[in-house]
Amino acid sequence: MTVATKINTINSEDKEKNITQNYLKHFKKLNLNKDIGTYLETKAKEFLFMNDMQIGVYLLDHNGGKYLYLSDYLVNLLGCKKRELMDSGIDGMAKFIHPEDIICLFEILDQAAKVIQSLDEQEKKSVSFKINYRIKAKKVGYSWVMQINKIIYVDEIANPIDLGYMISIPGNSNFKEIIGYLSSDKNSWELRNKNQNTKRLINELSEREKEVLQLATNGHKSKEIASILEISFQTIKIHRRNIIRKLGVTSTIDAIRLFEKVQERA
Repeated sequence: MTVATKINTINSEDKEKNITQNYLKHFKKLNLNKDIGTYLETKAKEFLFMNDMQIGVYLLDHNGGKYLYLSDYLVNLLGCKKRELMDSGIDGMAKFIHPEDIICLFEILDQAAKVIQSLDEQEKKSVSFKINYRIKAKKVGYSWVMQINKIIYVDEIANPIDLGYMISIPGNSNFKEIIGYLSSDKNSWELRNKNQNTKRLINELSEREKEVLQLATNGHKSKEIASILEISFQTIKIHRRNIIRKLGVTSTIDAIRLFEKVQERA
């Protein structure tokens, strides 16, 4: 090793040490209890690396609904004040979630929580969870994110904490619905929301089919719908058949009931 290489190596190590020390000083300002603080210290370099990789990190106490830690990148992505979000907890994060996604997201999270509660203590420790949804990012408006969660058990802490990673995927239009993926070392589960699936089916109807279904929901008969839309009675019958087929139901009445459920949740 040349002298120059050795000097560069020393400088690099000193820089990394200084960055890590500054990071640990930041942790001490969070007023965390000793055990969680110790856990954060062991993860300092990893969390710093996540900032560089533009991956948001948080620690959440589910029992209290409060964030124990929020990374700088996550706060900058949302464009919020760290202390305000930490104090407001899950309720504060909810305002950043797309209105069309929030009910579905929390229902799937509730499903995941119930599955986890049903597991034995050993299997719980191996559980991880992944889900995609949209959040309001500071610079790009609503953007898809991938959220990955792992339950962390720290010695001498009564309640486990939730370690979450949030990866921004701006401009991604490949996601059609929110699906949760829960896995352990023994099993895996795909978690869906039934109401979301119904909404997706409704959205796949053509604009004319939606008009027909809306008028039928309002109580209009086929002949009345034909007159209102200025199309033939036979065409209305074709639209009704297509609606029933696409929604996977057996009658127009069932199609109307599905449509009403989606409107109620809107």
